[in-house]
Amino acid sequence: MTTVETDLVAWLLDQVAVDERAARDGHSACAHVDLCDDGSEFDEVFGFRNGPARVLAECDAKWRIIADHKPVEVDGGFRCGSCGPCVDCAWDAGANEWPCITLRLLALPYADRPGYRQEWAP
Repeated sequence: MTTVETDLVAWLLDQVAVDERAARDGHSACAHVDLCDDGSEFDEVFGFRNGPARVLAECDAKWRIIADHKPVEVDGGFRCGSCGPCVDCAWDAGANEWPCITLRLLALPYADRPGYRQEWAP
């Protein structure tokens, strides 16, 4: 595996940790947030509610998805050996390379954060 491939997973884990800390501290990762009467947060830019409980649930789901995706060596290359779309596809160098599309898509919402690399884009 190359550094770029392992860096995506490490970087993604860091981003989820930032979100989790913000939710546990009662803050949003976004600077344009107001607290609603029901305790949820309203993002003025995107117009949605994202309370700490929801953020924590999303973080938990992301931790589980990331943990379930492990690279396996196939014909001198790596691919994801865990998720259905990756395992069910026939091995085609370049099409199912590691990191898999699932991890790349999971990282995409964080593309505006420092450290994101365009080569990780799905």
